[in-house]
Amino acid sequence: MLRACLALLTVSLFASQARAQSPCVVLVSDGDSGIPGATVWLDGQPVGATNGAGEWRWESGEGHLRIQALGYEQALDIPRCVSGRQTVVLNEATYALGGATVVGSMSPARLKESPIRTTVLASTTLNAVPAQDLVESLDFTNGIRETIGCGVCGTNSVQLNGMGGVYSLVLVDGVPMLGGLASAYALDGIPLSMIQQVEVIQGPASARFGSQAVGGVINVVLAPLHRGDASARLRLDSHGRWQSSGSAVFGREDALWQVGLDGIRFRRRIDDNEDGFTDAPTIDRVVTTLRHQRRTAQRRSRWTGRFFAEERFGGDIDFREIDRGTQNVYGERIDLHRAEVTWGSSPTEGAGWTFQGGGAFHRQESTYGTTTFNAQEWTTNLDAYHTGWSWQEGHRLRGGASLLWDVYADETPAASDMNVWVPALFAEYAGEAGKWSWIHGMRVGRPSDQ
Repeated sequence: MLRACLALLTVSLFASQARAQSPCVVLVSDGDSGIPGATVWLDGQPVGATNGAGEWRWESGEGHLRIQALGYEQALDIPRCVSGRQTVVLNEATYALGGATVVGSMSPARLKESPIRTTVLASTTLNAVPAQDLVESLDFTNGIRETIGCGVCGTNSVQLNGMGGVYSLVLVDGVPMLGGLASAYALDGIPLSMIQQVEVIQGPASARFGSQAVGGVINVVLAPLHRGDASARLRLDSHGRWQSSGSAVFGREDALWQVGLDGIRFRRRIDDNEDGFTDAPTIDRVVTTLRHQRRTAQRRSRWTGRFFAEERFGGDIDFREIDRGTQNVYGERIDLHRAEVTWGSSPTEGAGWTFQGGGAFHRQESTYGTTTFNAQEWTTNLDAYHTGWSWQEGHRLRGGASLLWDVYADETPAASDMNVWVPALFAEYAGEAGKWSWIHGMRVGRPSDQ
């Protein structure tokens, strides 16, 4: 009798262990058929890919599973497998988590379905261009031009459709980087390894963002964070220009952090034409970036902070620091510090309110020969908008409110200082009928100085 009880207990334990360790077949589908070659991550590590039928064998059925495939949005926080077979449906990737989403329709929209013409540049395309910053990488795109604001010190900015940089709005993850100096510096120092894509809307977007978007909008969509991701890049050219960047991600899957560093050092004074003037400006630049991403069942949020420090020089080959601001020899020297913060919170799924905002501080100390120019600017903006109300299929109304505060001060005798508040309301109606789709927008704002 005792022997029979022990045998029964052994069989029960074996069966329980077999059930706990029984494999699970995960089918990755687009809703109609399996997706072959989808990458599977388990507890932050890549563990394989789906077969030709879109299936992957999950041996333990335990852990945190993540699946991603080219052309599809990744699936996060897949629940534990309990039935021996589980189906995961991936949605087609939207090209507009920020730019085309916010600028075009304020809700996720596939590029081909958006009535607003949007150019999407993937990070692989930008990395293929031998450029020292994002502005130079965008220069090859039709309708986008890098403009050199200072031929001696080499400061640059971006313009759309031939309009000056002040009319080209820069977004980071859909959050406007407002202010007169944003088009010149907001794109500098963002490591290409952090960028998922850049979305360019060439044409007026002032109904959504105001007069600063008359020329168009450039939105930098930062890559989603995944635990364990890290990258490093080092570049050296024949002129002696060093450029390095790196980033690393750490934390829990539902609360991730990223630290990034980007730097350029070019101290060589080149004078190939022997005219006694530098042919290219020297530059020292350091940019540090800190990002945070959090996701819950109800909402997803993000936070990005950047600190930018740069020193530029162009002028006489024999210029020394002691000559700055004097008549001894001519030189142009620019020292600047810039800090930026952006944040956003939106519903994880479905319709709801999105809240986002940003702020920037810019301080610049410059000398052009004997002329001194020092300036400071503070900008803060807040946005709140709803993803929309629909009363009929194919028709949706969206709207929200924004608030901008801009403070600028410099040492010029002209009345250029300002301290302006700009509250605004905006609305958007999107509709479609058959092969036709359209968007109508309206914005009402009143600056405090008018």
